[in-house]
Amino acid sequence: MELKPCPFCGGDAEIVERDVEPQQDSWYGKTLAIFAKCKTCGACLFDDYFHDGFGTNDAAAAAWNRRTPVEMPSVDPSL
Repeated sequence: MELKPCPFCGGDAEIVERDVEPQQDSWYGKTLAIFAKCKTCGACLFDDYFHDGFGTNDAAAAAWNRRTPVEMPSVDPSL
């Protein structure tokens, strides 16, 4: 699935898998999760719960691509 540009900076996004164990403690092992992330500004999308990643690349991409339409203000050309 193709990713839309970053909503913050317009940069290219990618799907990444990373360890989400904050302490990186070997006792807990690795906890890998899938995220959509901007290559330029680093904006990263978490799921709706507990800042976890997504189960699949498609789920991360679908969440990243889901946007509220932005309404552009009308401009009076005579100004």
